[in-house]
Amino acid sequence: MRGMKEMHKMRIENYLFNQKYSFEENDLTNLLSLTVIHGSYILGKKLSKSNQKRKEKSFEEYEKEFLEFLVKNSSNYFKSKKEDIKQYLQDLKKALENYLGNRGLIREIKMKLTYRGAFGVSSTFGQIPFEVGLYIHPYFNVPYIPASSIKGAIRNGYYYYLINYENKSEEEAENECNKIFGDNNFAGLVGFTDAFPVQEGENGYILYPDIINPHYKDVRNEMEVKPIPIVFLTVAPGTTFKFFMYIIKERVKKEGEKRTIEIGEGKELASKPVPDKDKLGILDLALLYGLSMGIGAKTALGYSQFLVIKYE
Repeated sequence: MRGMKEMHKMRIENYLFNQKYSFEENDLTNLLSLTVIHGSYILGKKLSKSNQKRKEKSFEEYEKEFLEFLVKNSSNYFKSKKEDIKQYLQDLKKALENYLGNRGLIREIKMKLTYRGAFGVSSTFGQIPFEVGLYIHPYFNVPYIPASSIKGAIRNGYYYYLINYENKSEEEAENECNKIFGDNNFAGLVGFTDAFPVQEGENGYILYPDIINPHYKDVRNEMEVKPIPIVFLTVAPGTTFKFFMYIIKERVKKEGEKRTIEIGEGKELASKPVPDKDKLGILDLALLYGLSMGIGAKTALGYSQFLVIKYE
């Protein structure tokens, strides 16, 4: 890819109005609308053979051009919004501190993608025309990871950590997870915020192109295989995200039943994070374990896995 010294421009036919114009920097304030509108136009090109008769660009050429446009301009856009995101995260932490008071505490986590990130593959952004979605925040217009996805990944890490390292049975592990993360009877003792990028990844990009090459769609044997590559968007490897985990020490129901989280060395949560795994609590270790296992899709192939670079 070429450098990003200036905003990458592209003339795009808007199929709704049958006119041409260039998308400039201010057009990126809603990447979702941009992608749906122009993606629909590209999809129309795929379904129509009229462009072939007129010897216009192929569907693949339109798709590749638009993918390059999004990758380059999203990086420039992110750089212009980076400080706003950092300020938002600071304000969010203050709001959590005011909410918790002396009832709980907060952990700040920074994590870096070890490979490309695939979050929200079934979400709207990117489905048209790339067939694979990606979570894009509706206000900041950058890739992000919803709190629910983080909670699910860390709960999963907690469950398998208890089984693999604490020798708990599946039933014991499930009960412990319900106590910490909540169930139908109790809200959880831990909560999470959305994770936002705070530093761009490899080569200065925030989004990265990728490809799937499906071989076995509508075929009966190996001789009929006709692989058709699918290009799509991922989050660039090396992108750094930041989020908060907040802990409520005790929850009590009206009937008097309560659940508590034990804090201190050798307990469920360390009183203070330190770079010594023997002094961390089970939840601390499970968080690191869960993030290394990955959040999102294709984690078995190395996608969406994180290295924690700050935990305090």
